[in-house]
Amino acid sequence: MPGGTLTRAHAAHLTPYGRAEAGWERHGDTLTVTAVVPPNTTAVVELPSAEPPFEVGSGSHTFTVDGFTTPEWPPLPLRHPFSSPEDEPVTG
Repeated sequence: MPGGTLTRAHAAHLTPYGRAEAGWERHGDTLTVTAVVPPNTTAVVELPSAEPPFEVGSGSHTFTVDGFTTPEWPPLPLRHPFSSPEDEPVTG
């Protein structure tokens, strides 16, 4: 998720079906998300916008989100489901 001082990120993974890639880049309030889906597979895309997640087929895809605002930063830490309240970090 874009935030802080990051302006772009990209990752790739070699799956049993071929190379899968995902990335994003931010220019001002425009967020561009790219994805490469291996042949004969599908991927679910969830963009930080009002639209619900959707499925895309194999190939290269580019999505643009205009009016993107950075979420609260830094993000809140994850809480382990078995942790006790005493384990919670002190905020404020």
